[in-house]
Amino acid sequence: MKSKELSVDLRDRIVSRHKSEEGYRKFSAALKVTMSTVASIIQKWKRFETTRTLRRAGWLSKLSDRGTRALVREVTKNPMVTLSELQRSSVERGEPSRRTTISAAIHQSGLYGRVARRKPLLSKRHMAARLEFAKRHLKDSHTMRNKILWSDETKIELFGVNARRYVWRKPGTAHHQENNPKHTAKISKEWLQDNSVNVLEWPSQSPDLNPIEHLWRDLKMAVHRHFPSNLMELERCCKEEWAKLAKDWCAKLVASYSKRLEAVIAAKGASTKY
Repeated sequence: MKSKELSVDLRDRIVSRHKSEEGYRKFSAALKVTMSTVASIIQKWKRFETTRTLRRAGWLSKLSDRGTRALVREVTKNPMVTLSELQRSSVERGEPSRRTTISAAIHQSGLYGRVARRKPLLSKRHMAARLEFAKRHLKDSHTMRNKILWSDETKIELFGVNARRYVWRKPGTAHHQENNPKHTAKISKEWLQDNSVNVLEWPSQSPDLNPIEHLWRDLKMAVHRHFPSNLMELERCCKEEWAKLAKDWCAKLVASYSKRLEAVIAAKGASTKY
């Protein structure tokens, strides 16, 4: 016998309690709903961002030409868009489709999911600049490394760690996203000059030379072990885990600066293991 479907109001209350960081077991008992049902509703909400009932017989085995064109435009505009995000878009357009259907439609347009490059693309100019920088600073690296304020921006997302990401691209091509020029903006330069801060001319496309990149990775992994469910919780976890970072680990990373320079020289300016 088919079980009675929960009302939209009750589903919304379940999601609301989940957002307030209340445990499944507690509000499952309070609302008299099984934990498996609670988990299913929250999973659906995370996937489709709705608690409304989707058409069960509405999963399309084939997208319309218009729907396919819309998907291709979305993928072309944002190569790092996920299948789940594309699926939500198809639901919003009134064409609820399975992930396999969406993937097949994109493949027919000549686009395929590929693991995004973790290392930046290096041109001959980049490699020459990296090599010149490493040779120039290697001799004074032991004395200078503790005088450098290691800084960089990073992004921590609410759902999922930015570890392995996939991009949609045509075979034989590569997607690369340029670094944001925040630190070279006029206002940034003026502030540094006004405060008598000496700037180390850093070669572009060189995250492997900056010890703080390892620290960002560790922070992200630690934060997402808490599974934050909203932005306030994410911010709290970031602050807590940042405070836990050991000073001796930071010192060890800074001490690796000389080895990073040596690795760049050995690689003749190419990417290194760091």
